[in-house]
Amino acid sequence: MYLGLSFQTTHIDTAVHLGGGEFVLPAKIPLAGLTQRDIGAAITLVEAHLRPYGPVTAIGALYTPDIAPIDQQADSLTLTLQATLNAPAHIATPAEALGLYESRFGVATNSHLTCCLYLDRRLSGSICFGHRLWRGANRLVGRWGHLPLAFAVEEEQTAAPCECGRTGCLEGFVSTTAIAADYHRATGIFLDINAIARADRQDLVASSVLQILDDRLGRTTASIINMFDPEVIVFGGQLAALDRLYTNLPRKWPGYLLAQRTSTKLVKHSSTTRLLARGAACFAEAVAST
Repeated sequence: MYLGLSFQTTHIDTAVHLGGGEFVLPAKIPLAGLTQRDIGAAITLVEAHLRPYGPVTAIGALYTPDIAPIDQQADSLTLTLQATLNAPAHIATPAEALGLYESRFGVATNSHLTCCLYLDRRLSGSICFGHRLWRGANRLVGRWGHLPLAFAVEEEQTAAPCECGRTGCLEGFVSTTAIAADYHRATGIFLDINAIARADRQDLVASSVLQILDDRLGRTTASIINMFDPEVIVFGGQLAALDRLYTNLPRKWPGYLLAQRTSTKLVKHSSTTRLLARGAACFAEAVAST
C-alpha cells in the first residue's frame, strides 16, 4: 500500500492508496507543533492507524504552504518517516500531488498533458503526461514561483526584492500574501484574500486588486500554454476558490497566445476529501515505480 501524508498546521491528513482507484482514509492525526519531537509523535500515531492495512510500500508527504518552504524541512521529515514507518519516503510539492491525483482520478483523467498551479501563500506547479508526472533531469519542473512574471510591465519589473534575492518573481504577484500586500499598499489596511474577495463589489480597491490578479494570472497561464500547450490547466490552493478566475482568465489569453485560439481548459481542483493526502499517496506510488 502507498501512504500519503499532508502536513497541516494543526493535524496530518492521511490517505492510503491500495491500487487501482481505491483509497482508504485513516483518521486525521493531531499535530501539537512543528518540532521534530511533535512530528515524530504524530507519525507514531499514524503507524498505529495503518496496522489494519498491512505494510507500507512507500510514503509520499508534503507540507502545506502555511508551514514552510518544502526544501527547508524535507530531509529531516524524510528521515523521520523512514525510521518510524520502515518504508522509503518521498517529499512532494502540493502541485505535484494535486497534478497526479487530478490526472489519474480527478478533473483531468482524459488529458494527455495537464499543467497544475497550486496558488496559495506559496506557488508551485506540475506537469503530467497522461497519468505520469514529469519531474525533469534536475527535479526543477514546476518550481515556477521564482521565475519572472510573464509579459511584465515596467512597475512589475522594478518590484521589491523577493526572499530568494531576485526581483519580479511570480510568487510575489500571484500568491495570497502578494494580494494582501497589494491591498495594504493602497489602503494601509491588512485584509486576507477571503476578505478581499468578499469586499469585491463594495470596495473599489478590492475590486482593482482582483482585476490585477486576473490580468497577472491570465498572462501566467497564457505563458504556460505557449510553452507546453496543455489540454487542461488545474488550479489548486486558496486562490482556486475564486470562481471569477475560470471566466476572466481565458478572456485574457488572446492578447498573449502564439495561436489565435486555444482549446485548453482551465478548471478547479476536485472537491474530494483529503485531496492532497490522496495526491501524496499517488506520488509515493509514482516515485516508487520509477
